[in-house]
Amino acid sequence: MSEKVYPNITVVDEHDNVLGYMQLFDAIAAGRIRRAASVYIFNEDGEVLLQRRSAAVLEPGLLDYASGGHVDEGETYEEAARRELREELHISEGMPELVMPPIRTRYFFLAIYKLTINKNYPITPNKDEVSELLWMKFEDFAYEIEHNPHKFASAMVDGWPQVRDKINV
Repeated sequence: MSEKVYPNITVVDEHDNVLGYMQLFDAIAAGRIRRAASVYIFNEDGEVLLQRRSAAVLEPGLLDYASGGHVDEGETYEEAARRELREELHISEGMPELVMPPIRTRYFFLAIYKLTINKNYPITPNKDEVSELLWMKFEDFAYEIEHNPHKFASAMVDGWPQVRDKINV
């Protein structure tokens, strides 16, 4: 069986200027700042959708944005957000709305998007990346990420202080 080949990801400087493209693990090992895009998904009841990361990805078992990932070579932040929605949740309908321009976190320039869907929308998670999906009241999520950050993926925890007052349900 052949190993999965990943596209190069975008690496940037401290001002989000593109420096080039690298394989993911090479970029991590070199301590490079990477571009990433993440999507919060909400429903009409004011709940936020979270994914539990699968055992096959970085930070397995932690709760994370509904979808998100690195910006691949040649992609924009928005294209990456849409691709991740398709790859991780098989959602191709709807246009994610930019919540805020890319913010600098510990490892990334991170663009955060929002998508509102019907709670009964059929979501089929990619089991290679997502082990579980759960809806959580936004207030409960906000409490948990602030008081129990160890339960969440580092990118989500890092971005939360900058986005918490800008994301509206």
